[in-house]
Amino acid sequence: IEQVNTIGDGHLDQAPVLTGNDEFGKLAAAISQMSHRLRQQRETIRHTDRLGTVGTLAAGVAHELGTPLNVVSGRAGLIAGGKLTAEEVQSSARTIKSESERMTAIIRQLLDFARQAPSPHETINLNEIVIRTNDLIRSLAGKSGVEIATDVPESPILIQGDAAQVQQVLTNLITNAIAAMPDGGT
Repeated sequence: IEQVNTIGDGHLDQAPVLTGNDEFGKLAAAISQMSHRLRQQRETIRHTDRLGTVGTLAAGVAHELGTPLNVVSGRAGLIAGGKLTAEEVQSSARTIKSESERMTAIIRQLLDFARQAPSPHETINLNEIVIRTNDLIRSLAGKSGVEIATDVPESPILIQGDAAQVQQVLTNLITNAIAAMPDGGT
């Protein structure tokens, strides 16, 4: 009974509390197997939800990558044209490097967000997650005529948690807010 209550409280994947071939031992093993399957199903549901959110973010990320790709292409074209001074070539190369690092960071954020395994709880800064989430979803909001306004305090807000899961919650909240504003707004 204590084990069933523990499972009911959300502590899944319990080992059998009794062993043996009698009815109680078999029941304990069945409860243990059930709790293991429940944990697996919960992780599958979380991953499916995360992938759905990744799909929503992908549209925003594609737009976010478009700007730096245009900058890289334009600067590379200038360099290839051979009409720049040595200083202008160096400046363009620095810009290309900076924009490619920006694109790598955007892609890394999306991949981190999509990973299946939950990361261990660690100290995270909510301000950074809010800013990062807004950066990823801002273009999606813009396409719907919605402006995302944030008021992030200067001092960090530190909590123990999983950054990807917090970002998923924020993404879901923001996309729901965008969907609830068909005429646009802030």
